[in-house]
Amino acid sequence: MLQPLGPAKPSLCTPPRLDRGFPSAAASELRMKQQMSNKIVFSSSALPRIHMAAYEGDIQTLRSAIADGEDVNSRIDLPNQSQHTVCGVTPLYLAAQAGHKEACELLIAAGADVSVKCAVPESGDVFGPADIALIHFNLKTWFYLAAEQTRRAARVSRRRQFQSSSMAQPLVEHSQLVI
Repeated sequence: MLQPLGPAKPSLCTPPRLDRGFPSAAASELRMKQQMSNKIVFSSSALPRIHMAAYEGDIQTLRSAIADGEDVNSRIDLPNQSQHTVCGVTPLYLAAQAGHKEACELLIAAGADVSVKCAVPESGDVFGPADIALIHFNLKTWFYLAAEQTRRAARVSRRRQFQSSSMAQPLVEHSQLVI
């Protein structure tokens, strides 16, 4: 029978708790390794061209797909790393997940909706592009998407406010007009 030679070492397969005194550099490196191991690899035939280009950050192919008229808000269903179905995945969602800020900028400039959410019916989770960028520690992409989402929400709010204000109403009712 084998006896252990010393204390058990933490496994790289199970993430250690970061509150147990790990130095921040080691915790950061471990997070990066976990992020890379959790990355889903797609075959090129499994995704539409615009989705694959967004996921890979291939700006040239993305520009070409947009120029060819592919829908920047097209939605597909994909499995996540837990093999649960994620419903309504957009090219922007995939670019945000992979941390491709330039691809996100291009998609938004082409009309991609930053407020579209994806759902995981098995767990009840709902995520937007900014959410998934943050979950995957893509902080520059998250900051850009969160700011864009705030700008778009403010624009919609101003539009609604204008439509409901007295400025949008006729100054004189039709029944009051005398001709």
